[in-house]
Amino acid sequence: MNVKSTSELRKTIAKAYGETDPSIDTNFIGSYEGDPATGKKGFFKVFHGISPNIANYLRGVLKIAEDGQAVYEFIQNAVDCNSRNFWLYITEDYFLAINNGEPFKEKDITAILNIGQSDKGGENEEGKCDNIGRFGIGFKLVHRLVGKNDGIDELCTIKDGGVKGPILLSWTEPIQLKSLLEWDGEVNSLNSSEKEYPLSPWLFKILLTNFPAQVNEEVRDMNYRKIVPFPITEFEEMRSHISGKIKPDFDESKFSKGSIFYIKLGNGKYEKLLEEMESLENGVNYSLNFFKKLHEITINDKVIRKKKIDWLFAEIPIDSEDFNEIDPEYKLCPIKIWFGYPNSVHEIEATKLQPSFYKYFPLGDEVNQLGFVINCDAFDIETNRRKLHKSKINEILLSKISKILISKFENLQGTPEFDKIFLSVLFSESKTDEASSWKTKALIKEIKDYFLENIPIDSGYDSFENCVIKGFKSNISLSEVGLEDKNWFKWESWLNPEITERASEELGIKKWYLRNLIHEVTSEQLENYLKSLGVLQYMLFFKEILSEEQTATLKNDLGTKNWLKLNNGEFASLSDFTEDEAWCEPDLTNKECDTLIKFGKPTLNITRSAFR
Repeated sequence: MNVKSTSELRKTIAKAYGETDPSIDTNFIGSYEGDPATGKKGFFKVFHGISPNIANYLRGVLKIAEDGQAVYEFIQNAVDCNSRNFWLYITEDYFLAINNGEPFKEKDITAILNIGQSDKGGENEEGKCDNIGRFGIGFKLVHRLVGKNDGIDELCTIKDGGVKGPILLSWTEPIQLKSLLEWDGEVNSLNSSEKEYPLSPWLFKILLTNFPAQVNEEVRDMNYRKIVPFPITEFEEMRSHISGKIKPDFDESKFSKGSIFYIKLGNGKYEKLLEEMESLENGVNYSLNFFKKLHEITINDKVIRKKKIDWLFAEIPIDSEDFNEIDPEYKLCPIKIWFGYPNSVHEIEATKLQPSFYKYFPLGDEVNQLGFVINCDAFDIETNRRKLHKSKINEILLSKISKILISKFENLQGTPEFDKIFLSVLFSESKTDEASSWKTKALIKEIKDYFLENIPIDSGYDSFENCVIKGFKSNISLSEVGLEDKNWFKWESWLNPEITERASEELGIKKWYLRNLIHEVTSEQLENYLKSLGVLQYMLFFKEILSEEQTATLKNDLGTKNWLKLNNGEFASLSDFTEDEAWCEPDLTNKECDTLIKFGKPTLNITRSAFR
């Protein structure tokens, strides 16, 4: 197996950083040896200058991260290198991340070796505003995984002849990956002048966060002693694990190019990563909507695909009044906002169990029981990526987002999308606990207040005060019975009980049965309407009144209203009945007869012809 020379890479990097000091030894992993003024200088100095205590220097960098964030860093890398697939395997012994995106170039390698630099973070460069890696903590945190706590002791200690660190393999052609899977027993280092160099992958172990070491390469440790930090036995172990995951179902088209990171895990890291993976799985299917090409993530053989959901997108332009008031971290990129909403009540209820807020990845602790999700690249989040900070930036940002979204909603009135968004807001909870009230005030309340005045009705939109829920099947227009100031809520209770019940509870919209409607109109309005009905329409109207569940108030609601059609075409009321023995025509059901019997024997003969 041929690989690109990391010895040559180190010399190239030193030259690129302007190092002309003849005392620099790029095979020396440390900072300096002996007297800093006259002794040998190491590769660590190229990036970080003379550092008398490398462990303390690295500790200051690595302590800001948390172990679980490494998972997000590798997915970010997969997104930014245009991967279509990402695989993550974690056992108690090792961590394996695989993507099939663009392979590492020398500038990319330099970026991940320099813990104070990230090629992904240069927001002033063309295209960098689309890179989500600029929102990460950086590749530096990956080095924590090699040992206990921050991993510093393991990074800086020689044990059993080696030093711990992550291993990178990056290939440009499928034959390069095949050379690993079908290993011939050798690993040969090639310089850029050799013919086979372009068809060779990068393969090296990263020491002290910045020193790339070849398999079986002899280098100098921090005390300037000769060591082989990446022995062939460690390579064989890594190759065995990679082959076990890729080789059984190897698809050359899927692995035509890409990168692999392999890390032997330190004490306690497996448990922390497992916890983070569980949090990530809860919502990452929504995250796949925000990524350029990545459409599938596999975590320990569990495949996660994009969750289908509709989206609204908005931007806050650079240097706009809103942008300057928010004052985001990244000043040279517009603020991007996504609002996602489901297609059904069932999907809304599922969404409420997911994180509500995203910064490309789900903020795991932000399960706010909202029927929608919001992704924004300017959210001010905690280092562990689990929560929004209760900060001035977020309070202003959420308020601006609510106004932007309301403007978007206005433009969607008259479309099915508006109705779906309305339902996603209707089923959202408004939390008032201390941890959530500021989000409710800045975002949720403003959106809900908007919809209170824009309730979907039969034809258009109206205030909740003017809406009533139709609790029966008969097709009656409120304007036909003279109730011009009222409108039917768009969803009917017999067709969409879960929606109408929620609207009644959340918005205070009253539900009208037929008897309630009759109670609200005058006798003249009712009689005029009933006279306009055909025989079949009236029969349905009549039977539906008798079938309504709450019949105890029937006489109170309808006692004096003429709604009983007689043979002569006139109408009678329940007050025209006596309290004597009841009588009922055989064409009515037993239940309908029982309902009429409650009000006594009719003095007027209601016959079968009344329904013909």
